[in-house]
Amino acid sequence: MAADQTIMIWPDTQIPEQDNKAVAGLISFVKDYQPSMIVDIGDWMDFSPPSRWSKGTAAEYDTSLTRDLQKAHEIQSRVRAVFDGPWKRHLGNHDLRVLDAVKRYSPWLHGFEGISYEFMLKHDEFSIETLPTFHDVAPGWISTHGHKGVSINPRPAGTAMGLVKKTGKSVVCGHTHRAALEPWDTGYNGRTRRLWAMEVGNVMDMKRASYLGLGAANWQQAFGLLHVTGRHVRPEVIYIENGRFTVEGKEYR
Repeated sequence: MAADQTIMIWPDTQIPEQDNKAVAGLISFVKDYQPSMIVDIGDWMDFSPPSRWSKGTAAEYDTSLTRDLQKAHEIQSRVRAVFDGPWKRHLGNHDLRVLDAVKRYSPWLHGFEGISYEFMLKHDEFSIETLPTFHDVAPGWISTHGHKGVSINPRPAGTAMGLVKKTGKSVVCGHTHRAALEPWDTGYNGRTRRLWAMEVGNVMDMKRASYLGLGAANWQQAFGLLHVTGRHVRPEVIYIENGRFTVEGKEYR
């Protein structure tokens, strides 16, 4: 039976550290597949200069914000050129760096529309809806970025599993840059209920993440799909390797 709807979970992109090949593949997929909805799991932006790691270093005075926002607008334009359906976005810890820096170091700017995330990313122009930290994304499922309510677990799907056990619902999250799908069954006397912990990876270029040192980490490029039929949800993680991935027999590269 065909799904009533398929929700695409767009992973951490962290512009300007995005992998351009992987992003191009996702846009080609969106064009062909036309999901019912895109849910951006958060950390669309990196916003490195205002982070606490940059405080007191030369990086604090980096003036790339305008250029980074222009790149984000360009990618959003490319998505909207092929997809006019609902697009919703969680705000991750990187997305919130500008606002956090203003609250901490320039509180007189707090509340100024010009530094709101929605204003900088032109949510009105691109018809993008901001989601709360925890969102009922599908029957029995919660979507969240993954930076609140649980400690990071280095095992793929481990962070999402921590949230599954806390909430009693299936959870899809990002934040860890890892991708995996893990079940958790509960019940007794042969009557069980299956919950899912799902992490959707990233589409970052690790060569651009200078803080990695070796230029490698236990991260997986991927994205997620939630196939919804009535109240049944079939989760799927699509792994990306060297800019290539396959969905329903069609390869994207």
